Amino acid sequence: MILAQAGTLVVCPNGHRICRVAKDIVIPGKVRAELFCDWHYRFPRKFSAYDPIPDCPECGEAFLRPNATLGRWQLHTADGWR
Repeated sequence: MILAQAGTLVVCPNGHRICRVAKDIVIPGKVRAELFCDWHYRFPRKFSAYDPIPDCPECGEAFLRPNATLGRWQLHTADGWR
């Protein structure tokens, strides 16, 4: 199952643009920083694929969250939580 296709715009729940999906995100699977590109913010340092994915630098809201009920990650896009 594809959680998000390459090119999908990722926004926080408050509508701040975060980045785009670089490669299709397939679930089940690991969600890593390398699956995202075109970040709309500069972060204090470059993060690696193993660093936690940062929250929205403008408001602090998470755009990626685990969902125990669904047993997978959820990603927030312009269409809402997926």
